[in-house]
Amino acid sequence: MEAVFLYIRKLKILKTYITLKRFSIITVLILLASCTQKTEQYCDDAFVRGNNYILNSDFLNAKKEFVNSIKSNPKNSNAYYGLAFTYSIEGNNAAAIKNYSEAINLNKNFTLAYYGRSNSYFAYGNLKEAKSDIEKVIELNDKLPSAYQLLANIESQNSNYLNAIESINKAINLEPESSVSYFVKGTLQGNSGDLENAINSLSKSLKLNPKNGMAYIYRGTFKSQLEDKKGACEDFHSAEKLGFKAKTYIDNYCK
Repeated sequence: MEAVFLYIRKLKILKTYITLKRFSIITVLILLASCTQKTEQYCDDAFVRGNNYILNSDFLNAKKEFVNSIKSNPKNSNAYYGLAFTYSIEGNNAAAIKNYSEAINLNKNFTLAYYGRSNSYFAYGNLKEAKSDIEKVIELNDKLPSAYQLLANIESQNSNYLNAIESINKAINLEPESSVSYFVKGTLQGNSGDLENAINSLSKSLKLNPKNGMAYIYRGTFKSQLEDKKGACEDFHSAEKLGFKAKTYIDNYCK
């Protein structure tokens, strides 16, 4: 039981369920579109090559190209962002934060850079700076569901569960078919003792994504707290079938 709640407190949910590969494709396309539209941001061949290397998961050459782009024009905030994003994919949060900060210094309204730096601060455990950056993202663009998801995770880490649920509800309002948001909401509700609503939220998450084994584990745990042994064991076995390690839960609750 304690292991479940420890996982909820850590809430590395975005990192688990929104893969960097998927996000990188979206981000790269946005930046490349910015280049083709001739915005004020400098865009050269090295920058384009760097983005292409990211799409091919060749992060070493991606970084080399972004560095070349910066050498060509030290005021190219897009290139600093690309370099930061590549470091974040590799898990080098210190280098990511440094380069996101360079991008922001050059472009004070660089929404994606604030979002990326917030994610890196969150992974680094710096919740104060992570919250400050994600609130800046929402100030610049209040229509991004992922921003509210991250804010909910940050608030939960600070044990501000009511604020976290308020944030995740905003994400759901913007993206009603998000299994991730319902999963986050369910774990938050369960952690604050609202077990029945937690089960309902996790059921919505599973309806949208039936392959989310962790949702089965959390739902099963909350069912067990409500003394629904049959329902809990069904969920634990479903998680096990999906390849999630649920044997401990099965051994503890289903014998």
